[in-house]
Amino acid sequence: MSGLRKLLRVARDPAELSDRLRQLALARGERWLPGVFTRPGALPRLASGLSASQVTRELVCGRNSPVSAAAGSRQTLQAALTKLRPELATELVARADGIVRGSVSLMGLGNVQVGSPTRWHVEPLAGRTAPQGVHWSQVDFLNPDVVGDHKILWEFNRHQQLVTLAQAWVVTGDERWADSAFKLTGSWWCDNPPGIGVNWASSLEVAYRAISWCWMLALLRECASLTDAWCRELLASIDAHGRHLERYLSTYFSPNTHLTGEALGLLYIGTMFPWLRDAARWRHRAHDILEREAATQVSADGVYFEQASQYQRYTAEIYLHFLLLSQREGLSVSESVLNALHRQFDVLLHLSAPDGSIPLKGDDDGGQVLLLDSRPPDQVEGLLAAAAIVLARPDLAWVSRGGLDYATWLLGAGASDRHQRLGATPPRDTTVYFEQGGLFATRESWERDSGQAIVDGGPHGALSGAHGHADALSVEIAVGGTPIFIDRGTYTYVGQRRNEFRVTASHNTLEMDGESAGIPQGPFGWRSRDEGHVVRCGSGAAGLSWFEGYRDLGTAAYARHTRRLLHPERGIWIIDDVLQSSTPHTATVRWYCAPGIVPVLEQARERVAVIRLDRAGVHVATLVMMAHRGRPTVESTTISRRYGSLDEASVCVWHAGLGDAQSFTSLVIDPAVYPMHNSRLILADGFVVYGAPAVNPDTRTLEFGIAGAEEPTLGREWSGIHWRSRGDAGDHAVRWTPEGLTPAVHHP
Repeated sequence: MSGLRKLLRVARDPAELSDRLRQLALARGERWLPGVFTRPGALPRLASGLSASQVTRELVCGRNSPVSAAAGSRQTLQAALTKLRPELATELVARADGIVRGSVSLMGLGNVQVGSPTRWHVEPLAGRTAPQGVHWSQVDFLNPDVVGDHKILWEFNRHQQLVTLAQAWVVTGDERWADSAFKLTGSWWCDNPPGIGVNWASSLEVAYRAISWCWMLALLRECASLTDAWCRELLASIDAHGRHLERYLSTYFSPNTHLTGEALGLLYIGTMFPWLRDAARWRHRAHDILEREAATQVSADGVYFEQASQYQRYTAEIYLHFLLLSQREGLSVSESVLNALHRQFDVLLHLSAPDGSIPLKGDDDGGQVLLLDSRPPDQVEGLLAAAAIVLARPDLAWVSRGGLDYATWLLGAGASDRHQRLGATPPRDTTVYFEQGGLFATRESWERDSGQAIVDGGPHGALSGAHGHADALSVEIAVGGTPIFIDRGTYTYVGQRRNEFRVTASHNTLEMDGESAGIPQGPFGWRSRDEGHVVRCGSGAAGLSWFEGYRDLGTAAYARHTRRLLHPERGIWIIDDVLQSSTPHTATVRWYCAPGIVPVLEQARERVAVIRLDRAGVHVATLVMMAHRGRPTVESTTISRRYGSLDEASVCVWHAGLGDAQSFTSLVIDPAVYPMHNSRLILADGFVVYGAPAVNPDTRTLEFGIAGAEEPTLGREWSGIHWRSRGDAGDHAVRWTPEGLTPAVHHP
């Protein structure tokens, strides 16, 4: 009765209670009457008037393959891909050879040995074997003592590596890769009968495995190794996957990318296998879910409702596949869904850094619908290239010039020509604010050497906040096209380090009293949330852009963190932090450096420091930190750029002692614009953190003037940010005071 008591506790309305009771009853029925519900080894249920032999002949002949209808023959696709990337065949053969030998690339872990033949129930890092021979509902998959890290175990059970084997066959014509794919699916069917074991415990994993099989079949439709016997087994397992998905949709359990991903899997099955008895119903149910959830999960400005950038990419990928399948099947897609898809890609467009990556705001588990190339999940050029073609977006084409191999796999041999005919043009805006999501993105230009800043000023995230982090007002900055300050990442969903990577101390923002602004509760919940609020933001002439937002900290007494970002012109980013409180607090500001960025503390005095940031021995940026109290330190840390991986990195930290008003100013400078090796710090007897940085007209170097006899009462009497530069075009001045922002350009 424990399952029933839990159900009654979590159900929020009669519809949810009814659905959860239905799923509980089905799971109990599968355990008690397996012959009735799961029927291991049973034939697929086909539409009336069809025989298994007829259907398998259809599959072997390669008919009805909507996911690759535009691809043409294997030779046509091979020629297009080889023209784009002559080295592709060598790369795919190396990856395919590793897969055959049991070495699979998993998330950020690199190549992991999963066994040859594959041990489908063994989590390879922990070496734990999940319970076998029991119904999926009896496996405690969230317990690492039982299954290890379930994300790692499930990743290779998604069978996306089998799509890689099929790709290797396409570019080489070597039948051994196709034969290996068929053997691996056969071994999985033997080890994982319907409903039995950990690999049926998550409906999302069931959906993505089915999608992988659909693509593997589509790519291998011409190969000689495709047999009637294999197709019959595939058809039976696909039918079992469809039935499982329909029974156990995450309508209330995880109504996020779990639900939309499951619906996409059901749509794939109903589309690719129309001979199955329930295919039409599955198609229409999946279509209805995806139509409905677009309005729920995609906000009016396009930001994904859980406030996690990788799930933003994930959702955009799901809906791009939905549109493609619907178009190829003649299913209607509403105007509202099309608009939501455009808005999702607007967000990805402006989040993308000059190197093609997006910041890891919120959780990142490395999940993708399909692994069609070897790019890491945070590299979105391929997805943007495909979307540019499908949505006819020249602005997406501009930022996705390196992703045409991905687009060709997804859309067929003509993708590159279609991309070229769009006439790529740079996006119109360099500064945008996504109001519902609270995301502010500004860049200097759309060239590859541009500087960029992204600020998270929005809510914590929808539902339980499961995939949000305590990162309100965090900032990621790229200088000269190079990401300099980045989010620390996620690392894991299990174990003691789960919370370490999602609390305030792991983000580029202010921390009060060494405590997180949002308090985690379990691996996917929060006792308190970290909410940002945007006061003002915008852009003006001469490259000017600005942001101001705040977050309230603590509950016992008043404490507010206000952050202001000012980009007065190319090469300069000024970030101003003020902690105003009714009682004294300590405060810490951190800047996490991207792996490979080496900070060198060049000048350090009381209240001010200059930190040179090098990459491979080349000076790529300068960080100037100023505060009323304390000194900076440069500390060693780790960054997780992909789930499961850790990279050595550094963090620049300024910790200030107790005070009822704290202030910090950070300047991030592009040395290509302002050569800092000749810079000098001008200090008077007193100190005011808001000086007037200026360009020396003779040496074109940056000077910092910090002067004043008394410390201002920050927050209540904020003195402002003052910027003045002098160049050939005249003086450029910006003054930001409590009364507002006053930009001016004075010509000679």
